[in-house]
Amino acid sequence: MFNSILRAAKTLRYCWILKRSRLFDAKWYLQNYPDVREQKANPYLHYLNYGWKENRLPSPFFNGADYLQRYPDVGESNINPLIHYELFGKKENRSLLSMERLRVAKLNKEPSRLLAEFLRLNQTNLSTAFLHQKTFPPFKNKHAGQEIVIVATGPSADHYRPLPGAIHISVNRAFQLFDEISFQYAFIQDFTGKTPEYIDALDAYRPESCTKFYGLTNEWMDCRDFVIPESHAIKANALRYRSDRAHVPYFSCGFAYDIATMPLGCYGTIVFPALQFALWTHPACIYLVGCDCSLNGYAKGAGNSNFLYPDRLVEFYQQFKVFAAKYYPDIRIVSINPVGLRGVFEDMEMKEG
Repeated sequence: MFNSILRAAKTLRYCWILKRSRLFDAKWYLQNYPDVREQKANPYLHYLNYGWKENRLPSPFFNGADYLQRYPDVGESNINPLIHYELFGKKENRSLLSMERLRVAKLNKEPSRLLAEFLRLNQTNLSTAFLHQKTFPPFKNKHAGQEIVIVATGPSADHYRPLPGAIHISVNRAFQLFDEISFQYAFIQDFTGKTPEYIDALDAYRPESCTKFYGLTNEWMDCRDFVIPESHAIKANALRYRSDRAHVPYFSCGFAYDIATMPLGCYGTIVFPALQFALWTHPACIYLVGCDCSLNGYAKGAGNSNFLYPDRLVEFYQQFKVFAAKYYPDIRIVSINPVGLRGVFEDMEMKEG
């Protein structure tokens, strides 16, 4: 009985995800599949349980068969492809659909939000250039020759002993978990997860000596509750920035060299914006602490699990290594007590005691 309750709850959750998805058009689904309409079937339940297995489209803008063919790991998981995209694929920057599918949709003159979203994306990129001109130029080469430590909240951070004289950057709630570290910078990206629980403390954290960066993640494309309210940015005297996530076809993230004009590549984790900022300041060395690519929870026992997708994250860190070597070959990157990242950068072991 308990298992049946769990299955029902899971189904309800997935139906809710489909209902909110920009890529599921219930009216279009029923119009284009008359057998579903004649059965008076619920379009969300039908696509969730049968439609994707029959290679039916949830809208002209998502092709589940293409998605599964492009990403065999998703097919092996036996999960509805659109559910996978909404839960994981967005954060992992997986491609949406084929060029052929977009061409067919255009020829069929389907009502399309794509043009409006592309235009809005261009407007946002222009706005980002002006915003970042206010945010990042003062930090260009500011820490030349120094050491920077980016502290995330993975369990391996429990063994870190602060490096004397280093500049420390907190991501998410690291500032709250590690009282022994005096952070000079703090990055948060959105208003999801635990952020609403600790943001008041971050607003008030070391106002005279810690510069805060509060993200504007997809404030026009994504859920509105993703956006960190301006009231908090004002309290914290925080600088605003944008990452480059966008839910339009063919869009893919990219790391930014000129962060004074371009959005910061995020790949679903705040560590990458912090890393691009660190490179911008041109230190001699960047240390990564607590940037665990695992599902082992958080430092200081602050949680038992997280939403990371470890295998994909490792791939993105490898891409970042190539990016950093191209633009900043003189900057060393060192993982302290690496979990999942061993061998990607230089490795350094540090234990308590």
